[in-house]
Amino acid sequence: MEIIGHNNLHSYLEVVEDFLLEKEVVNNMPIGVLYSLMDTEDDIMKDLFLSRVVDNNKNILLAIMTPPQNLIIVGEDNDKTTEKLRF
Repeated sequence: MEIIGHNNLHSYLEVVEDFLLEKEVVNNMPIGVLYSLMDTEDDIMKDLFLSRVVDNNKNILLAIMTPPQNLIIVGEDNDKTTEKLRF
């Protein structure tokens, strides 16, 4: 398992979009946030926090924050994910 940070919205969206769209109804908030940022100015982008937790080359958890807004965490809500995230 590894935690990967991203500093580019386009490359982040490229690797998380399919994961988010698998459950589009549940993930509509982070999808909307990421898509809306595609047309924003660089001022907002410098403070953007984009991260993901990957296990066996598969996204299991995403974290997105556009300060001053709260952190958005997306992932499977199951015992397997919880167990993998224990350190």
